[in-house]
Amino acid sequence: MARRLASRLWTLAQLLKPSTWFRPTAAQPPRRILVLHHLLLGDTLMLTPLLAKLRAAYPAAEIGLCCPLAFLPLYAAQPFGVIALPFDPREVSTLADLARRGPWDHCLIPAENRYTLLARALGARCITGFGGDRPDWKNRLLDQVASFPAAPACFGDFAASALVPGAPPRHFS
Repeated sequence: MARRLASRLWTLAQLLKPSTWFRPTAAQPPRRILVLHHLLLGDTLMLTPLLAKLRAAYPAAEIGLCCPLAFLPLYAAQPFGVIALPFDPREVSTLADLARRGPWDHCLIPAENRYTLLARALGARCITGFGGDRPDWKNRLLDQVASFPAAPACFGDFAASALVPGAPPRHFS
């Protein structure tokens, strides 16, 4: 409980800084992109189509993927040029490290919009995520709201198609 409290207090302190809320227009195209999540291993691996599409859409961008510490070795080879960044929402040190690496031009939240507050605290100029999360406060900081697909689809495919505009990426070779 104390670790969660410390992380929440850190996030609140960052949000109270005036610079956090002054958001210049996001760079077009974004130069620094953060994929902010804390998913389990299978879901993290299923984000691969999203990473591929981000790289295809923004070939010169620095792309960071937040990962639990145990997953970092899986991304050591930097697939699609994506840098894995250690992230544990209960560890203030990982939050502070993400903040030092910021600010981010664009932050994608592929799963839980509860991280919109953290994205803003990290200096994200633009936050994209799926709408309709409950409770509604989680959606209020989204700058771009994506819709879930009408038909059933694989998590990685619909995250890539809804969160990043454009054609699907080429198949990996």
